[in-house]
Amino acid sequence: MQDQQLQQLLRLPWTVVREITPEGELLLRIAEIPAAMGSGATPGEAEADLWASLEAALRAYLHFGDPVAVPAGGVPAWLQAGANPPAATPLIYQVPEGALTASSTPVFEA
Repeated sequence: MQDQQLQQLLRLPWTVVREITPEGELLLRIAEIPAAMGSGATPGEAEADLWASLEAALRAYLHFGDPVAVPAGGVPAWLQAGANPPAATPLIYQVPEGALTASSTPVFEA
């Protein structure tokens, strides 16, 4: 189901913002999805990088059940129908036995 939702999202009319970095590289951003940006020496490289970045960001939003900011006039079918996005997948940390020592400091605490 998430793959179908992802494909619907990728077809929306996203707002692409074009910028030139101080180094002279082309930078493309999706205005609605701050994490989606692409860069490259040529427009083709920047565009390919942008769409890969958008796909990865949308996949993460769907996986964790986060709300997705959609462009004006672009509402995916599952939201039009009033259905909820997929439930969040719990994040589970597994530490191999013996990986922690008495001097180890845990990064995450439950």
